[in-house]
Amino acid sequence: MKTIIPKGSIIASFIYKKSSNLKGYEEMNLLTIEEVNKNEGHLGNELFSNDEKYIFISYWKDLDSIEKWKNNKLHISANKMAVIILYGCTVQYTSKSRAQRNVSRAGV
Repeated sequence: MKTIIPKGSIIASFIYKKSSNLKGYEEMNLLTIEEVNKNEGHLGNELFSNDEKYIFISYWKDLDSIEKWKNNKLHISANKMAVIILYGCTVQYTSKSRAQRNVSRAGV
């Protein structure tokens, strides 16, 4: 399903690499995407990869919605797991959208 991301929405993104230890990653990823889609302030997300580096971009209605997600118990657990599985998280951004976009809300 495509979602229109309005101009002025909040964009949160980070760049990372995966380690060779991906035990539990896929299951946690699916649970996390299912959970974030319950957050009314989550507008959608995109994942880009060249099989070495990954760029994950999520779109949000406002900063309060991101804060709510940041404090979600499943998200906190996923972040703890990411410390073990993901490495090389080199860049993390939060900014505002300058133009309208169409993105997937279904998942990564």
